[in-house]
Amino acid sequence: MRISGELEELVSTLSKPEKRHIQLTASMHGGEKNYVKLLSELTKKNPKKKKQKKKAGDPDTRRYLFSLVLKSIGSYYPDKSIDAEINELLISAEVLLDRNMMSARKKILDRAKRMAYRYAK
Repeated sequence: MRISGELEELVSTLSKPEKRHIQLTASMHGGEKNYVKLLSELTKKNPKKKKQKKKAGDPDTRRYLFSLVLKSIGSYYPDKSIDAEINELLISAEVLLDRNMMSARKKILDRAKRMAYRYAK
């Protein structure tokens, strides 16, 4: 995946609460990370340094930050769609399968199934 101007565009569309949520999510990982520095640079509003912003950060850091921003926004709006909630339940069921916790997995899958039937399009 190539991230050229998409990262800047994505960060520019964020609201203040979303930016704060992403900063908090990134800071939970601890330590001084390159993607946290890049996020700070991109969230600053300084149009004079626009050319510098596009070149900031190596491609791996930019790719990771793009992914982190998308995941953080998704967790910021957990009730946004039923599809997303059902998907989270399916991921949880897969984790429980990996840990051989079949009864808990069955409960999660039953809940996902009920939601899918209730909100079928």
